[in-house]
Amino acid sequence: MANPRILISAGCSFTQVPGDNWPVFLRDALDMQAFFDGAGSTGNDIISKRVIFRVNQCLTVQKYKPENLLVGVMWSGVSRKSVYLTHEPVDYYQWDPHKSTNWYYSQPCSVGAEQNNYLMHPGWSDELSQIYYKHYYDDIGLYINTIENILRIQWFLKMHNIKYFFTTYNYDSLDGDDYLKYNNHTDVKYLRDQIDYSNVLPIKNMYDWGKREGMKFDETQHPTPAISKMFVDKVILPHLKSKGYIS
Repeated sequence: MANPRILISAGCSFTQVPGDNWPVFLRDALDMQAFFDGAGSTGNDIISKRVIFRVNQCLTVQKYKPENLLVGVMWSGVSRKSVYLTHEPVDYYQWDPHKSTNWYYSQPCSVGAEQNNYLMHPGWSDELSQIYYKHYYDDIGLYINTIENILRIQWFLKMHNIKYFFTTYNYDSLDGDDYLKYNNHTDVKYLRDQIDYSNVLPIKNMYDWGKREGMKFDETQHPTPAISKMFVDKVILPHLKSKGYIS
């Protein structure tokens, strides 16, 4: 079986490029063309939308064959959220490039061409985030949303016979202890039981894996290039070989 030739990666800041994150090292290891769709602080709703948009573009515009594609998704924090607005909110969060030089995007965030997706984060003080997390935040509800986004991508990729793998970035994602306690909740279990864990990397999350390997993350608790490369070499590539996705 020939190796896939096109990598599509999506996630949050652990995945974004520019930045020497794992998608760069996976692209180089497999000598692939790549589309990097990770962006800092994005939630799982934006991640799933970006994957569907990119894969659809590859299939319908670039005319790539499904067997040439490999999709890698690193799911983000369950509590992160976005809202699609065709009008600009009165007050919303934006990165100050003079204070946040490590970030490579500003809100609003685009999925396709239009930058109408306004991100919300529990750690931000803008009015949009404050209203949402004060009145509409719910742990179980957001956990359900994340699983629904995972299943949407899983079913979409399987429908097109596209190779893929999933993982998570840190403790506040799908497999974080704060959310695992809800696994047997009536509105959660039937959804979670539908996740195909054979396509999930055999680790808890990238941060936990790095700590267990004795790796030191940077001052913002993000992976260094050395961690990202080791993650590809020790976790992603062996998994892809075990699945028969690469030779």
